[in-house]
Amino acid sequence: MIPNIEYTIINKSKPDTIILIHGLYASSGYWLEYLKLFKNYKLFILNINYDKYIHLDNSLDRLRSDLLSLPYPRNNSIIISHSLGTVISNFLSQKLEFLSFEICPVYIAKRINSEMFINDINGNMKKSKTSVKNKLTSVDNFLLSMRTTIDSKISFYIPKSDQYFNYDNSLLNSYFFLGDHYKISEALKIILSKAK
Repeated sequence: MIPNIEYTIINKSKPDTIILIHGLYASSGYWLEYLKLFKNYKLFILNINYDKYIHLDNSLDRLRSDLLSLPYPRNNSIIISHSLGTVISNFLSQKLEFLSFEICPVYIAKRINSEMFINDINGNMKKSKTSVKNKLTSVDNFLLSMRTTIDSKISFYIPKSDQYFNYDNSLLNSYFFLGDHYKISEALKIILSKAK
């Protein structure tokens, strides 16, 4: 395992693979409530320590190198990612030519209600408001350095009501779902129906 990225494989005998990538202030445990939706797939679930990459020297080069060194299943694999994880899936879809289904893609969005987000993280995770503000600044700088590319292997899933972001929904391959930034079960159902 790479110290800043861990992975778990579930349903190893299934032929089709879904790579799951969580967002900021989350972990691989984010996907637990959705596991029943993926019962017919092998799951390759990443657990990324975003803090380490955001604050490391040469963090972007290190992140790219670490991501490319993981033993992804290469046959019949797709990526499903959420929020900040969409930046990772964008990179992987370019390098490894996987189809990428990106839910709440923050790199094509503008943050709104920053104070509400900070208060929510403070209340739910007991993180200080100052540390959350500092992390958001670091994440903004990190996103600027990532230089994402959009191509036909990427589909965007945008909630009809997101309390934290406004998305550029003019892009091709954009789909709307009922839910918000964290309630994504409808998006996952739509993605799985297309992945068949």
